[in-house]
Amino acid sequence: MKIAKIAATWYQAPFARPIANSTFTYGASNKVVVRIHTDGGLVGTGWTNGTGLAMAIARDMGQRIVGRDALDRTAALAVLADDKVYGRGGLSAKSRSAIDIALWDLAGQVSGLSIHRMLGAHRDRVPAYVAGGYYAEGKDLSSLAEEALGALSLGARAFKMKIGLADPKRDLERVAAVRSAVGPDVALLVDANGGYDRATARLMADGLREFDVAWFEEPIDSRDVEGQAALRAAAGIPIASGESEHSLHEMGYAIRSRAMDVLNADAQCVDGITGWAVAAQMAAEEGIPVAPHGDQELHVHLAAAVPHGTFVEYYHGVNALREEMFVERLELNDDGTVSPPDRPGLGFVFDEERLARFRRDGLEAGAA
Repeated sequence: MKIAKIAATWYQAPFARPIANSTFTYGASNKVVVRIHTDGGLVGTGWTNGTGLAMAIARDMGQRIVGRDALDRTAALAVLADDKVYGRGGLSAKSRSAIDIALWDLAGQVSGLSIHRMLGAHRDRVPAYVAGGYYAEGKDLSSLAEEALGALSLGARAFKMKIGLADPKRDLERVAAVRSAVGPDVALLVDANGGYDRATARLMADGLREFDVAWFEEPIDSRDVEGQAALRAAAGIPIASGESEHSLHEMGYAIRSRAMDVLNADAQCVDGITGWAVAAQMAAEEGIPVAPHGDQELHVHLAAAVPHGTFVEYYHGVNALREEMFVERLELNDDGTVSPPDRPGLGFVFDEERLARFRRDGLEAGAA
């Protein structure tokens, strides 16, 4: 079964009200979807976060593997692994990731197995946390608390909120408001997106202990591996990190340096499912659990496939694009967990009719 054509499409949906973390304000949600067509008529689908640049790189990379065996992922991806044009990280890694995910989806369709079964199927339920708590204009403590309670009304038993943009005193007030609203039995996670320096992160860790947070995510720039390792050793609360690493070399160094208690690797930017599985194995060898960052439709398979998968990130109501991407929805179970679909491949079909209104551009690569 040969790769006949690769199409890369960019979708964008503006936010009704921009949202922010400590380092970036989001005016829109952007996805690049890669569809790999085979000469046998099957289509594998993968995706990543990105705009027109990622789309163009994915199309260019796709041209290099047209005509290759669609089931030989190792050979196909070896062509893209050491890119001399776009480099190894950043948008290059994201584009490779989308291609890899699409190839896994194809392999699942051929085998009749879901991705989580292809990887090991360790369990059929994984705890989920609802991701939210972003900063936004006019969003006060009451609104933040209501958002957290809304997550619980879905059936969630864990909630993640942003910190790092406000001053430390105000951020601790925000955490206190959410903890008071959700009560002591809900897992509360906080994410600074690398917004603090070493000293402020240490002060925040001291303040956060009062609120029994389940983890303190990306307290400082994750490239400061030594600083994060020192913080982890002294913080007294779990440190989570890994979503910003786009290279297995960088991620391996951070893991071996004990720079985190929980690894948040994201298959959308660490060379896809193939790269994520390598990262998860490296974490397992150091006794570090994994809780993948990003889209639940992808990562529920990965967290369910390994014995040390602890959480799946779950988005709800954040943006129209996320809400309308798929025909099927991944719903929370009544115990706050999510279950991977037992359908071939990723098991989620893009809703092409609804997605059409978000389409910004598209490119194709195929045989001459």
